Amino acid sequence: MAAASRLGRAARALPVNGPLSGIRVVEFSHMVMGPSCGLVLGDLGAEVIKVEPYPQGDNTRRL
Repeated sequence: MAAASRLGRAARALPVNGPLSGIRVVEFSHMVMGPSCGLVLGDLGAEVIKVEPYPQGDNTRRL
């Protein structure tokens, strides 16, 4: 597993009071639609932990 990006750590520090606040999601998806779902869940207040293949990460990064 690769380390989280700086943006991920900074975003995690911000308090979020959405309808999914207090919910933790572990995301194993890749290629556009799955990660987009994780983004929406995070916007709604869930804590999203994204797991990506090592060492290349999510293929969407190379589109």
